[in-house]
Amino acid sequence: MGFAVYYYITLVPYSYFGSYRGWPIYIQSPPLWMLITYLFLVIISIIAIFMSVNINKKNIKIIQLLTLSGIISLILSVGILYMSSYKIIYTLVGGYSDSYIIQISAAKTLLKLQNPYSSNYLQYLIFKESYPYYTYIFKYPYGYSNNKIIGFVSSYDYLGFAMLYYIPKVLLNIPKGFYDAIIYSLALFLAYRKMQEPYKSLFPLILSSASFIFIGEPVLFSPIVGWIALVIIAIAYSDHPLLSGLLFGLAVSYRETAGVFFIFYLIALYYEKYNMKNIIYGFLISSLLVNLPFLILSPNEFIKGALLPLTFNLMPIGAGLSTLTQYGIYLPKILYTSLFLSIIIIGLVIYAKYYSKLKYAGLVLPAIAFLFYYRPLPFYYMWFPLFSLIAYSTSINGGKLKNTTKYKIIDIDWFIMTYELLIISLILFLIRYVSNISSLVLIIGFIGLASISIIAHLLETNKLSEYYKPKYITYIILVSLIIAGAFASRFTPGLSIYISSKAYQSSQNLIIELASSEIVKLHNPYNVNYYYYVLKNPSFGYLSQTLPYNNTIINLTKIDPQKEFSIYFDYKNKSWNNVTVYNFLPGLALLYIPASLFSLSAHAYSSIIYAITLLLLGLFIYKHKDMNLFLISIFIGFFATILYFSFNAMLTIILSFLILSLLLAKYSPTLSGIFYSLSILTYPDIFISAPFYIIFIYYNYKLKFKRFLTSFLITSSLLILAFYLTSNNFINYSFMQLIYYIKDDINLGLLLNLNPIILLVVGITLTAILSIYYYYNFNKIKELGLLLPIFTSLSLPSLSLGLISIFIMLAFVSYFLLEQKPVV
Repeated sequence: MGFAVYYYITLVPYSYFGSYRGWPIYIQSPPLWMLITYLFLVIISIIAIFMSVNINKKNIKIIQLLTLSGIISLILSVGILYMSSYKIIYTLVGGYSDSYIIQISAAKTLLKLQNPYSSNYLQYLIFKESYPYYTYIFKYPYGYSNNKIIGFVSSYDYLGFAMLYYIPKVLLNIPKGFYDAIIYSLALFLAYRKMQEPYKSLFPLILSSASFIFIGEPVLFSPIVGWIALVIIAIAYSDHPLLSGLLFGLAVSYRETAGVFFIFYLIALYYEKYNMKNIIYGFLISSLLVNLPFLILSPNEFIKGALLPLTFNLMPIGAGLSTLTQYGIYLPKILYTSLFLSIIIIGLVIYAKYYSKLKYAGLVLPAIAFLFYYRPLPFYYMWFPLFSLIAYSTSINGGKLKNTTKYKIIDIDWFIMTYELLIISLILFLIRYVSNISSLVLIIGFIGLASISIIAHLLETNKLSEYYKPKYITYIILVSLIIAGAFASRFTPGLSIYISSKAYQSSQNLIIELASSEIVKLHNPYNVNYYYYVLKNPSFGYLSQTLPYNNTIINLTKIDPQKEFSIYFDYKNKSWNNVTVYNFLPGLALLYIPASLFSLSAHAYSSIIYAITLLLLGLFIYKHKDMNLFLISIFIGFFATILYFSFNAMLTIILSFLILSLLLAKYSPTLSGIFYSLSILTYPDIFISAPFYIIFIYYNYKLKFKRFLTSFLITSSLLILAFYLTSNNFINYSFMQLIYYIKDDINLGLLLNLNPIILLVVGITLTAILSIYYYYNFNKIKELGLLLPIFTSLSLPSLSLGLISIFIMLAFVSYFLLEQKPVV
C-alpha cells in the first residue's frame, strides 16, 4: 500500500488548473493508465492482507505471484507510458499544506485566549502564498473550473485536538519536522516494546521497507502525525483499556479518519475479550474533554467547522472513484457519501459476522470505503495496513504469538544485501532530490558499501548473525528519523516547482541509439562524429530545475531543455570538450539494436527487457528459493531496484542482460557467455570488473564453467576484433571514460589533480589484487565479493553513479543464484 502511494505521489504529474486572484493553481492530474496502475497495486495489497489470514502454502504462493505481477506492471507502465509520454512535467515540492497553516494559527490563537473557531486565518494563508495547496470552495458541486471558485477554506475546520497537538511546538518554537519526528519515533518505540515475536525481531525491516512513505511523509511533509502516532500507541496498549480509549479519543479529535478505524477496531477488541467498557469510557472522556468546551463556547462555529467537508462544495481530489471528475464525469457528492457510508456499514456487518475468519485483515476494510469517498486522498487510507500489522503483532493475537519464540536472521548474507539495497536507495534518493552533494561524501559512502565484503570476511559471515541485534537496529532507525526531521526542518524549501524532462534524452543516450543504427547499417559506429545528428534530433535535451512558486503561470510550451553535450576533461590541455563520438564499448550499441529495429523508445525497450528479466528471476526464485526474502528486499530498496532503473534506460539494459547471463549460466552456459560478453562490453568500468563475475560463475557452476568461458571469450574476441580492425578510433573512443574525466561522474582523480593514466594503472592493479583475494576467499564471502568492483571503479578516472547500483544489484541477485545456499 505504501509503495503504491509513493508511486502515485511522486510520479503523477501536475497540470495548470486555473488562477485565483492572479495566483496559479496546479493540481495532480493522473492519466487513466496511472490511476489504473495505482488502484491495481492498492487492490493487490488488500488482497494479500486478506489471504494472509488463512496462511497456507497455496495462499503464500498466490500472494507472491500477485506481488511480483504488481512490480512488473509498475515497471512496464513507468517505462512504456510515463517516461515515453511526457516531454516536460512539473511537480510541487516543499511548502506546507493549508491544514498545517490553519492548525498552527489556531494554536497561536488559543494561546492568546481567543476562540479558534470564531477566527479566520485568511491573512496567514495569504502570507504563506501556498495557493496550490489550499482547499478551494466552488459555487456549484459540478463542472469544477477556476471561474467557479468563490474562495478557499480559511477557518478552523477540525476538532479540538488538531490545534492542541501543536501547542508545545508553538510554545517551544520547535520546527515542525523535528517535533513530529520526536512524537512519531516515540510512538513507534512504544509499539515496538509491546510487540511479540517474530515481529519484534523483524521490526527494523518493517520500518526500512516503509521508510520512504510511512516514515518520511508524515514527518517531512503532511501534518498527520498527530493522529497516526496516537492510534499506533492506542493499538499497542489495548491491554491498558482506559489509556487506549483516551488515546483513540484524542486521535479522532485530530482527524475523523481515526474514528473510522476505531469503530472497526472495537469489533476486534470485543472478540478478543478486552475491557470494552473502559476503552469506551476513555474515548468519551478525552473526546469530550477536548471538544466540549469549544462546542459550548461557540456551538454554531464548532459544528460548521466539523461538518465543512460535507456541507461545502470542495473539489474532489485524490485517487479513487471521484478522480473521474478529471475526465469530465461528474457524479453528485451525495452519491460518493452514500457509497462511502454504505461500504463502512456493510464492512462492519461483515467484520462482526466473520471476525474469526478475518481477524486483523478486517481492519483494512475502511481503506476500501475511502476509495469511494469524494476526496479520496491516499493519506486517508494508506495507514490501515500498517495499523493492521501493529494490531496483529501486539494485541489481536489472543496470546498466540509467544515472546519465548525469538526470530533469528537465518541467513545473514541476505540481511547484508538487503541493507546494501536500502543504503544505495537512500543515496540515490538524496542525489535525485538534494542538490550540491559533495563527491567526496559520496565516495566515502560508496567505500563503506564496498567494505561490507571485507568486513564479512574478517568477522566470518557465518558468525555475523551473532552481531545482529534487532533492538539496537530499531533504536538506530528511530534516532535517524529524529535527526532527519531536524535537518528537514532546517533545509525544507518554500513552495517550489520542480520541472524535469522525461522523453528528452541526453547526448550520450542519443549517441548510443545512433551508434546502434550505424551497426544495423553494417557501419562501424566509431567512425562517425554524431555532433550534428544529435543537434538535429528533436528529443535532444535535458531539463532539471527548481523555480520558486510565484504568480507567474508556467507555460510548458515555452520551456526549452538544455541542449548540452556530455563533456570530458583533457588533462594534458587542461580543457573541457564535448563528447560527440560513441565513447562506450560496442556491447551497449549492440544491445540496443532490437529497439532500433522495432522503433521503440529507449525507456520502453529498457522497461520491457527489465520486466522480462525480473519476471524470469522471480519465477526462478519462486520455484527454487525463498520468494518472500526476494520481495522484501525489492520493496526495502525499491528506489534503486525499481524507480531508479525505470529512469535510466541504458543502465537498465546493461543490468538486465547481466542478470540474464547469471540466470542462464545454469541452463545454457553458451548463451550465458554471449549475454555476459555483450553486457561487460559496455562501460569500461564493467569490462575491468569482469574477473569478479567469472570467479563467481566458476565456483557456482563448475561443471558448466568451461562452456561459459569458451562462449564468453570467443564472443568478446570476435566483437573487439571486428570493431578494432575497421576503425582506428576504437581504442581511444571505447575507453575514453578510463582515459579522461567525464563531467557529472564522480572524479576522484580530478579532486586530487591526478593524471587519469595513473588512476587507470591503479584501477587495473587493484582489480588484479582484489580478484586474487576473491578467488582464494570465495567460500568465506561468496556473493559479497561482487561488491569489490566498487573499490576498483572508485579508483578509476570517471565513475557513473548508476554503476554502483548495478554492482550492488548483481551481488543481491547472486545471493539467490548460489547453488550451495539452502532455501530459507
